[in-house]
Amino acid sequence: MGMQLDQEPVATRRKVNRVVLRFSQFLLILVFWFFSVSIVKAFEQNDESVVILQYHHVSDDTPFLTSIKPNDFELHVKYLHEQNFEVISLREMLLRLKERKLTSRKTAVITFDDAYLSVYDTAWPLLKEYNMPFSVFVNTESVGQGNKYTMTWAQMKEMSEQGVEFGNHTHTHLKMILKREGESDKDWRERLVGEIKEAEGLISKHTGQLLKVLAYPFGEYTPEIQSILKELDYVGLAQHSGAVGYSSSLEALPRFAFGGFYTDLEGFKTKVNALPMPVSDVKLGLADKPLESGVEQASQENVSRLELSGYELDRKDWLYRFDEVLPQVYLEVDLDKSQSYQIACYASGQGRVPLAKVKQGSDTVGILIQAKKAVPIKRSRFNCTLPSQWPGRFYWFSQPIIREDKVGSWAF
Repeated sequence: MGMQLDQEPVATRRKVNRVVLRFSQFLLILVFWFFSVSIVKAFEQNDESVVILQYHHVSDDTPFLTSIKPNDFELHVKYLHEQNFEVISLREMLLRLKERKLTSRKTAVITFDDAYLSVYDTAWPLLKEYNMPFSVFVNTESVGQGNKYTMTWAQMKEMSEQGVEFGNHTHTHLKMILKREGESDKDWRERLVGEIKEAEGLISKHTGQLLKVLAYPFGEYTPEIQSILKELDYVGLAQHSGAVGYSSSLEALPRFAFGGFYTDLEGFKTKVNALPMPVSDVKLGLADKPLESGVEQASQENVSRLELSGYELDRKDWLYRFDEVLPQVYLEVDLDKSQSYQIACYASGQGRVPLAKVKQGSDTVGILIQAKKAVPIKRSRFNCTLPSQWPGRFYWFSQPIIREDKVGSWAF
């Protein structure tokens, strides 16, 4: 009997310990769940996005660099269908974007530049089969000129009546960034407005509708051109890569272009699953010496040079003619320190390029990216990616850079 009395307190203590242990485990799980939810919520808005896809020809016998083979295009379409992407019209995407009603469901928009005949003959029948909407951008001077590659107005009218959207690609498919010899800023701006309005009138007349969106010819634009679009109440589509999110500029929405060497299915999967990099500020500039890779807090001199030199986002930043200078981009990204270590940036033709963290806040990091050598004359860009918490999906940022030759032009 005495033995039993002695054992009861021991058993009670063990029972209490088990209860305390289980309660502690419960609290640990609760805390872990709370922080997990907090992390997910912090990224929630970056999951609300759309990817815009850009094509030109869908054909086996058109110019290689602007063409995707019909079989490859069909693989793209089937992937969207099999992976349960929501494919929406460009008009619907803009409505959601402006009303901040993007969703976390994987969403894509399909666009075609130049109104080529293969869109009518090849792409349209396939997209109708899968009930996928799309938009076509028309450079109107080429229509009705006997070009065997271009659709007729009658074909575009037929498509329009069945729900296909048509947008502006200027009248003559000009290089919008280049001024004519002796042309003033005022005359240059008036000429661009005339190009847009002439195309707008013809598209409206022949298709019965007009999407007030301009797809920049060659994907080239400057902040000055963006301001023209804003005055005309137009949205701009560019050709630098990336996903569209709430921080995207309506006058320069990114698109992933598919043609030439960039049509394979694996590459398509990576791009169509991209997410918008949460960038809150961008500055452009030029440097005269290399940037050390991976430097922490060591590039204040470069940032000061950026700011003191007045490198705002204006035309001179985008079009420069110097031989030995190194273009650089300063980004402020809404990330914490641990995530910022995973950012990788690349320059056209140079592979991975050095970057330096020059500012660190509690949830923002400032990053300076710089080319390793002078970029070639014509278009280049920086691309930056960051793995997301969703397997196989990357945050993506792209910045175009344009270098002129000494007379303000270049050859292709």
